[in-house]
Amino acid sequence: MVIDEPRNLLDHVAAHGARGRFRVCWRGFIDGVEAGFDLACRVAWAAEDLAMLWDEADMLAPNQRLGRFANNIANMQRHRRIDLYWTSRRPAMVPRLLTANADRMCVFRQTEPADLDYLRKRIGQAAEQLPRLANFHALDWRDGQGATVRRSYFD
Repeated sequence: MVIDEPRNLLDHVAAHGARGRFRVCWRGFIDGVEAGFDLACRVAWAAEDLAMLWDEADMLAPNQRLGRFANNIANMQRHRRIDLYWTSRRPAMVPRLLTANADRMCVFRQTEPADLDYLRKRIGQAAEQLPRLANFHALDWRDGQGATVRRSYFD
């Protein structure tokens, strides 16, 4: 089903739930970030039981402040069975709420001093490897387990 009017989408999800496979695809960098992102988060919150990817998470939260529904997802996704994944080229600019709740980070080569400083504080000495990572390699850090360098699946 394709729905062009945002209110109709929310009404449909509220009335019928996710019922199995449900996908929300939003391209906010075309339509405007804040309003569309808030709507996508409202729909995901209503649908439950889905995976959600926030691409360029640092751009979705002006001044590192998430909107109401994004904040709900970041804080309480487990209660709605929402698996949250996010990407960012600038980890130092990602809202602390997201990074504090992250139990895994896969980080490609980083050379920006502010990002390296943040990552040193978050993942420790393993961040020293980041400026020297080879192409298509990432530091795979898991909370409580440390970090290993892995070759990317995407090369």
